[in-house]
Amino acid sequence: MGYELLLDPDQRLYEALSLRRFPWWRMLDPRTWRNYVRSLRRARQGRITNHPLQSPGVVVLDGDLRVLYLHRGATIGDYPPAAEVLDRVVAAIGSG
Repeated sequence: MGYELLLDPDQRLYEALSLRRFPWWRMLDPRTWRNYVRSLRRARQGRITNHPLQSPGVVVLDGDLRVLYLHRGATIGDYPPAAEVLDRVVAAIGSG
């Protein structure tokens, strides 16, 4: 079973899902620093979003573009575990 992974260089989906950039003071949160340093080691933060303060998010859409799962990160690097995403999507598909 395949799936598409779509990137949003113009950040239209970010805007539609209210995934905005964090204010500068969010950088003072210790969780932000921990996640930011971890992501720098992997050279990811800011490469996909084009901005180091872009709030993270995960969205899974069905074929009709309905949201099956949405996670809005509370700080930089705040992503849900893959198992949580899969469980929630499977549950959404089963109830739909």
